[in-house]
Amino acid sequence: MLRRVDFKSSGFALIAALAVGLISAAARSDDSVTLELEETRAALGEARSALDSREGERRDIEGQLTTLRSEVVSLKSELVAAAADAQALEDQLGNTETELEGLEQSREARRAALAERRFALGRSIAALQRLARTPPEALFAMPTSLREAHNTPILIGAVVRELDLEAQFLRAELADLDRLEKAIESQRAETQVASRALQAQQVRLVRLVERKALLQAETAAEYSEAGDEINELVARAGSLQELVEVLGNVQAKERAAL
Repeated sequence: MLRRVDFKSSGFALIAALAVGLISAAARSDDSVTLELEETRAALGEARSALDSREGERRDIEGQLTTLRSEVVSLKSELVAAAADAQALEDQLGNTETELEGLEQSREARRAALAERRFALGRSIAALQRLARTPPEALFAMPTSLREAHNTPILIGAVVRELDLEAQFLRAELADLDRLEKAIESQRAETQVASRALQAQQVRLVRLVERKALLQAETAAEYSEAGDEINELVARAGSLQELVEVLGNVQAKERAAL
């Protein structure tokens, strides 16, 4: 915070001095007028110097205020963008959860189908084992034609191969589902990490905006205060200038009268 100079009391004193000067200047000696003129000129120089210095300080404050305003606007824009990104990540996370639920249901359905196929395959293998234990001549004793008896092992073998291929296909599907599920779970973990990072960034931006906004308010108050002091300095310099002119005229008249 820049130093504030109290010019109000000195302003009143200056006005009083000016009034006294205007009333009694004519009655003063030349030495007295000269001394007061020199003192007033010195005071005027100090006032002008203080005015120049304070105006320079006010320009600096104005630059700081402009920078702070720009920073606050930029930070607020970043905060809005971060909030939008966080919402997008939340939506993405929700979609990922939904996709995982669908995959879990699909995987369970395929596991059930695979179990059913395994059961059917087991029954077929049991039938093959029974046929394998049946003597060849017993096949011809069964109430079937010779051709049917001959084709039975072939048909069973074809069915077993078909069931085995279908089981292999289902196992491959389950493996693909497992890989996809792992990929989605990895994506969910990454999304959660990114979401937490964005939330932390939002908190940081909110705090930074609050600090910058407070500093902006303090700087704006300092800028306004500097403006008030400059106005007082301008008035003081104007009054001193008038007094210098009055004293100069009095001095000139006294010297002309000598």
